[in-house]
Amino acid sequence: MNAIVSPARGRKLAAACLAAAALAPFGASLAFHAAGPVAQAGARSVERPALVFEQYLVNLREIPPMQEASARFAFANLGDEPLTITALEPGCGCLSPRLEKRTYRAGESGEFFVRIQTASEKPGRKEYAVTVRYTDSVPRETKLIFKV
Repeated sequence: MNAIVSPARGRKLAAACLAAAALAPFGASLAFHAAGPVAQAGARSVERPALVFEQYLVNLREIPPMQEASARFAFANLGDEPLTITALEPGCGCLSPRLEKRTYRAGESGEFFVRIQTASEKPGRKEYAVTVRYTDSVPRETKLIFKV
């Protein structure tokens, strides 16, 4: 049995199919929104580092000729447990980082200084780095920059 569709009825059917196809994404988005977010299995929150610095870059800009220049890096332990600074690694041999104390209780602040011997350096802009290695709940590291 052959079904014969009139041209007018065919246009109405095509328009209805087109309208349904156009509204399908909207309907799906409403359904997903109504269902709400789904928790993913195995997803863990990442702990934030406990060691927070007052500034991660010290820029002395232009300095007069001198034997050495220094920078101060202040920090705080914003975690809930003690942290230990295990190393201050200078980016070059001309840097001398100095830290008196290594372990800091929760909420405790501290500071360290970085000296650079500038007498043998050529004039011009310089950028130096110190990597701070520490352990709060896990081993971590932070890079600090000293510009002259």
